[in-house]
Amino acid sequence: MKRILSVGRIHKIFEAVNEALREAGFTVVRSRSATYAKWLLRKDQHDMVLIGPGILTQERALLIDCATRTCPNARIAVLNMQHDSNPVPLADAALSIDAGTGTIVHALRLALQQPKKLAPNLSAKLLCVCATQSAAVLRRKALEEEGYEVASVTTLQELEATCRSNVFDLVVIGPAVGPRMKLSISDVLRKCRCYSPMLELGRTSPEIANARAVTETNHYEWLLAIAQLLSEKVEQR
Repeated sequence: MKRILSVGRIHKIFEAVNEALREAGFTVVRSRSATYAKWLLRKDQHDMVLIGPGILTQERALLIDCATRTCPNARIAVLNMQHDSNPVPLADAALSIDAGTGTIVHALRLALQQPKKLAPNLSAKLLCVCATQSAAVLRRKALEEEGYEVASVTTLQELEATCRSNVFDLVVIGPAVGPRMKLSISDVLRKCRCYSPMLELGRTSPEIANARAVTETNHYEWLLAIAQLLSEKVEQR
């Protein structure tokens, strides 16, 4: 029996689609928030993630990115409102919610039978450098909720030891890390031959040469910046 994680706010037509899927023999696990859906993705494997209305574009992008990491074989399907014509990267199916329950169930059944779209970055290991231990714990928790494998450090000694025994896809530097510390971090990374992309949080422009920066004005901004950097890295291979 195929298992579908259905994510979306309360919507009459969307609930009708979920009921039609159950009647068609699917197991439907319901989530009204992207945050809870990410927890469910880490808890169990699903054959499809169905994203319905009410999930913001930024939330949807991060949910899809998380799903490709934690459930790499799951199909991704999106139900748009009729006026929403934005493309959905990595979605195996994108339909209008006004298409009708029968048409939607048929399309989702077909999507489950088609080859899975290949995600550019199915896994990623991040190194998070923070000024304090409490900040490191919070940052690590937020990144792990997105499906990343995360190591966090707060000192140069920890940084060097961690880099000598691990290979990272991206280095994330917290907003409270000072300019001098950042230069020392850069020196340690070169010493350890860690040439991974770097992202400085809380900055309009980077203080480390060749790094990227993001102002971190909201929760989604820096998470989307991380996903974008990882995608660019894979595309350059």
